Amino acid sequence: LNFLGILRDAGYFVIDSIEYNHCRLPQPKNSCEDGFRCANGACIPRRDVCNAEDNCGDDSDELNCGDYKLGCNFDTSFCDWQPVVLSKNDSSFVKWVRSRPEKDLRYGPTRDHTTGLPTGRFLHLRAGNVKGESEIAGPVLQVNGSCAITFFYVIYNGAPSTLTLGARYAKNGSSIKIWDEKEHSGLFKFTKVYKILSPKNPFQVFFKGTHEATNNAAYISIDDVSFTPGCRPYEVGLTTPDSATPSTDATPTKPVGLTTPDSATSSTDATPTKTVALTTPDSATSSTDATPTKTALAKGTIAAITVTVVLILVVVLIIIAFLYQRRSRSREELNQLNETSGEQANQLLSTSPSTDTDQPPNLKVQFTKGEETIRVHRTGTAEHADISSDGAEIPEVHPLVPKQSVV
Repeated sequence: LNFLGILRDAGYFVIDSIEYNHCRLPQPKNSCEDGFRCANGACIPRRDVCNAEDNCGDDSDELNCGDYKLGCNFDTSFCDWQPVVLSKNDSSFVKWVRSRPEKDLRYGPTRDHTTGLPTGRFLHLRAGNVKGESEIAGPVLQVNGSCAITFFYVIYNGAPSTLTLGARYAKNGSSIKIWDEKEHSGLFKFTKVYKILSPKNPFQVFFKGTHEATNNAAYISIDDVSFTPGCRPYEVGLTTPDSATPSTDATPTKPVGLTTPDSATSSTDATPTKTVALTTPDSATSSTDATPTKTALAKGTIAAITVTVVLILVVVLIIIAFLYQRRSRSREELNQLNETSGEQANQLLSTSPSTDTDQPPNLKVQFTKGEETIRVHRTGTAEHADISSDGAEIPEVHPLVPKQSVV
């Protein structure tokens, strides 16, 4: 029991004559087969052990908890929880942080739930002047027996806000909503929530807080998250969305009320408790819609490249064939021209005047046929001819008399 007074102007508070009616600690019981036996002899449900709440009345249910329940009070760290920003439209919008108690209820709880004192820390998500949402992901678990989560939350509605508890079966895959709350928390106190988790595949739980844009103070706070021993850590981690298909054998279970039969025996638990089972709905299978791939695009690109290469090779072959044919024709025309030129040279030499002298004068005759220049030489009794094209000598010699060296 705590009294909290806030003075905005000069004034004072007075409290007197405090009485408890119909309030008592859990009473000792002779039998406690399925429950937890407290040090004072009381018997409480095992789910209430090590949940950061004194359910025995002597705090014996919160001793020797260790780390087997993956519980976290966020006093020293985030434990197995990791904040993730889903959308961030403005730098002023903050994500989940570990916060200390505030002095003003408008900005945050004034007490830590773990200790009930203005010390310690808890998860805190403030609203901003833009709409936004932020997620904090918990450990990856697998069910081995009875698995449930317990946590305590506060919502202060200076703006429309929503706290959601969900689970996902694949890394970055679609999520399943387990529970959500939009209503303002009464009396600014932490409200207890207990949820049964019963998926058949490994899963990861998460909290998601959503705030509408506002200039007023608004926040969501969470503290003392714990799991029952049936929730075992799954070290392998989540699979990819394509291969993660949660079991659909179980049917959805609706909320069954504010309290559970096990907790109804405790008359001192004035904190509202809501219970729901997490099952895998038929519609909650992982998304298997085919995602666009680059296979078709890659095949089209390869086909286009192949066609281009073939066309280039065909063009190159055509050019080579054309050049080869042209070269062959040039050689044939040249050989024909050489034969014709040789015959003309012989005729010319045969008609040239001769002398009776022992050393006839040198005779040089030159004529042009097309682009071919033919020179006929007579030196003494030796005669020969050579042909040049564009001034370049052609190596083939046309003998007019017994072959002599080319001049």
